[in-house]
Amino acid sequence: MKRSSSVALTVLAMAVAVGARAETNVASGEGLIQAMSADGQAAEGSLKATRAYAYATGEGDARRIVIVLTDIEPPRAAWDDAGDRGEARVAWCDAKQGSFRSFEIKASGEAQSTESCGSGGARDMGMVNEMNGLRSIVVKLEANDGKRVKGSVETGEGACGVSGQPPKYCTPTGSYTFDAELAKPPLVDRIWTQGKADAPELAAARKALQEYWDAAGKATKITDLVPRMTADRAAQVASQQEKAGEFAERMFKNAFVPAHAGPVTVGEGRFLAGAAVLTTTNSVTRRDKTSKQSCRVFMRLESGAWKVDKESCKSE
Repeated sequence: MKRSSSVALTVLAMAVAVGARAETNVASGEGLIQAMSADGQAAEGSLKATRAYAYATGEGDARRIVIVLTDIEPPRAAWDDAGDRGEARVAWCDAKQGSFRSFEIKASGEAQSTESCGSGGARDMGMVNEMNGLRSIVVKLEANDGKRVKGSVETGEGACGVSGQPPKYCTPTGSYTFDAELAKPPLVDRIWTQGKADAPELAAARKALQEYWDAAGKATKITDLVPRMTADRAAQVASQQEKAGEFAERMFKNAFVPAHAGPVTVGEGRFLAGAAVLTTTNSVTRRDKTSKQSCRVFMRLESGAWKVDKESCKSE
């Protein structure tokens, strides 16, 4: 009798433990995002978050955590394997599969930027600003152990309050909670940490990147470079041309071309399973001001030829 009772208690304890296990990759809360009205005009919309997708990228002080809150279950496997997860989730939203709001969080735990995509493919991006000690995006992490992130996000505009009390948002714009397992690192990060630095394939990749860079510095329109781009990037260019048109061309001439003008140094690289990441450094002159630019360029082998996909650059 005692043994049966002991077994029953053990089974009950297991059942309680299983029942208490929290669901992961979930979110809750609601906030304002930009949407598109029926007549194609930008309008105010909202995101009621139900699911969360999160991942870490970068190293050291440059490490960032990206948390994506969605209103339906996102295509996790497709986003995991995308060369550019940002573009992948925008394409998902553009196809009217769902809406999202993402937050990029610095290694210090502070939010750095946000992006949203609402119904009809309306997009909005913003950086964090601060007024009277109150930041426009406040993230509180309860868990951040390299495998899982759990916490809350509050967003708003302005800082209002009374003397002697902490300020509150004059206009609250969002309040969310999330609990998500970190997805595997982005493909570019995986190539950089797992790829071979001495792979013979890198010689052809370097040559193709040099030719692309030389052509980019002399191009008169973005479509001149499409033959040197991956199929995915070419599709992104076509989409940008359709949506932005004249503005996209101005950005190309005023920002993209100057960033590729002049000589470039192609540095170290990594090769992994038909893809590569190469580093570059060059000088960029805009309005008589010169700065140093460093990039990591993601490339793929397509139909036996190296094509350029994502360029991630920063100026120093």
